Amino acid sequence: MEFSTVAEIHRAYKGRSINSTIALDDQMFAPGQESHYFSVGEDGLNNVLASLVRSRRQTVQHLLDLPCGHGRVARHLRAAFPDATISFCDIDRAGVNFCCQTFDGRPIYSLPELTQVTLGGPFDVIWIGSLFTHVDEARTQRWLRYLCTQLSDD
Repeated sequence: MEFSTVAEIHRAYKGRSINSTIALDDQMFAPGQESHYFSVGEDGLNNVLASLVRSRRQTVQHLLDLPCGHGRVARHLRAAFPDATISFCDIDRAGVNFCCQTFDGRPIYSLPELTQVTLGGPFDVIWIGSLFTHVDEARTQRWLRYLCTQLSDD
């Protein structure tokens, strides 16, 4: 994607309000640490935007947030890509439900073995913040191979 296109996405994102609704059972949120919580979510979006500059994608229409948790990054993805279809996937069904209801998305309930989940790609972007640090190398490789099959061209 052209740098100017990504810069325009970021400029528009900064001009929009972020949905600041926090789920009561969001384990990533600590009362009194709102600034940190929202900045980590924005950092996730910034990683997506930096990756897009290095890609050949021209548009982003379908995103996958995996694992979505309770939307720490999802709220920023939605603000940056307001017209995109976002699929929210996690083993935590309450988190998926919250993200879908709060950030307007499609639910995907995960399983302990990700390759057994029908993700419904292709996706232009798959955001993964913290997943592979929780599993062994063999599972990481297997899941990465599977996720690559879920990406759109470019």
